[in-house]
Amino acid sequence: MTSLTLTALGLLALLYSIHQYRTRKKLLLPPGPKPWPIIGNIKDLPPKGIPEFQHWLKHRTLYGPITSITIMGQTIVAVHDKQIAFQLLEKHSIKSSDRPRMEFAFTLCRFDDFVSSRYDHGCRRRRRLLEQQLCTTSSRTQFDEIQAVEVRRLLLRLMNQPTALTECLRATAGSTLLRLIYGYSIGMNNNDPLIDLMERVSNNMALAAVPLAWMVDAVPALKYLPAGFPGAGFKDTAKKWREVNRAVADIPYLFTRRQMDAGTYRPCYVSKSVQDLSGDSGPSSLSGENEHDIKYTAAMMFLGGTATTVITLKTFVWAMVMFPDVQRKAQVEIDTVIGPDRLPQVKDRGRLPYIEGIVKETLRMSPATPLGFAHTTCEDISYDKYDIPKGAIVFASLWWLSHDPDIYAEPSRFDPERYREPRNEPDPKAVAFGFGRRKCPGRYVADTNVFLVVAQMLATFNINKAVDRFGVALDAEFKVRPGALGHVVDFPCEIVPRSEEMLRLVRGDGVKDFEDEGDSSKIRDGFDTLLG
Repeated sequence: MTSLTLTALGLLALLYSIHQYRTRKKLLLPPGPKPWPIIGNIKDLPPKGIPEFQHWLKHRTLYGPITSITIMGQTIVAVHDKQIAFQLLEKHSIKSSDRPRMEFAFTLCRFDDFVSSRYDHGCRRRRRLLEQQLCTTSSRTQFDEIQAVEVRRLLLRLMNQPTALTECLRATAGSTLLRLIYGYSIGMNNNDPLIDLMERVSNNMALAAVPLAWMVDAVPALKYLPAGFPGAGFKDTAKKWREVNRAVADIPYLFTRRQMDAGTYRPCYVSKSVQDLSGDSGPSSLSGENEHDIKYTAAMMFLGGTATTVITLKTFVWAMVMFPDVQRKAQVEIDTVIGPDRLPQVKDRGRLPYIEGIVKETLRMSPATPLGFAHTTCEDISYDKYDIPKGAIVFASLWWLSHDPDIYAEPSRFDPERYREPRNEPDPKAVAFGFGRRKCPGRYVADTNVFLVVAQMLATFNINKAVDRFGVALDAEFKVRPGALGHVVDFPCEIVPRSEEMLRLVRGDGVKDFEDEGDSSKIRDGFDTLLG
């Protein structure tokens, strides 16, 4: 491709931006900083090094609860008001359920297989599959036993490695999801090739989705450059990431199918989906379309669920360190209602209102996705006096919706009683899992998991401030890394068993049932074949 061709491509991109700019000028967009001609508000994007929600909060302060910027003709709308968020993303969900379209992430890397950018027939079909398997009244409890086993294994991990909080939470989150999605078990040593592979894909996805980080997103015609051409290095990266994406979908799926063929499978999301979609004809009759849907919904459940679970549970541990009065009240409730002879179970949830308050407060305190996941409008929307054009990116700041002082009194205080009489502050679950037709389909599984971890960790351990070598208690500063996911920076803490009785209870008879070596040896051939 000649330099003349490249110049022509750049000129086309410039002309397109001018057209978009002139078109948008006719609209009454929500308020925001004044854009530069053509390039718009590039200078008003979040700077590197700070959580993005903090940057957008400044726009709320300056311009109000709904604001906008434009980048080369692309409208971006930020919402910092619960009612506006519900109006745009729930009431108008038929018009606002697409995802932002990114050429590098979706077209070249094929992350569109995991997260459909269009709310089209295929997306609706996959959502329906997920809702049927995870969200119906009968399906919500089918994974309770799996989660109870994995939380017991978390307690054992923490007893053996009390200073490795993040590693233990990561292993348990991954183990729980692999077990309920694929019927796959990982060992107790916190290491497994599938966990590592999933994290690799998750990290790639986060890099691929950074706005304007890839020139092909600003100039889509660059995707036609031949591989190896100067400036087309992104195509080599995309090829490698596509191969890993295929592996992360194929390897665990094939594990489950082989176990089904051998009659040794554990019931799970994949096995149940295969059985339901193949009907009386048997798994061998499963259509290619249905197999693709099962593969990629399963992989997306894992990719979307592991990191968010770790974020939520680290937030809980931090809160127990910094609000010891809350921890003591919770332990009194558990000791009174459950007693010393067993651990709390899902069936006890209705009798543990203070623990339920801790679950809600954990979800409120630090949303796993501080800005939610962005929506894109597929039609023009009018809100109040403002025009939100087709193709606009719209996001609601879940962090602000969970910290709005007009809704939550003293929002920086971890207070589980705010949801009880007479205060009755709103349940944060209404926004924590997203909005409209893109709401997290795994919300019920996640909610149960958080309850079990909170209840059983508090029954078993005291979670204290760590002390330095002089015996001085160390504050656990709460910091969130920049990015779409609000990863919590590690903090000092001390996790110790409450008593010898609790040690014996967790390590009691049958403990070997919780310490199997895992299934990693059964997938080695898959890694050799698909990853070289």
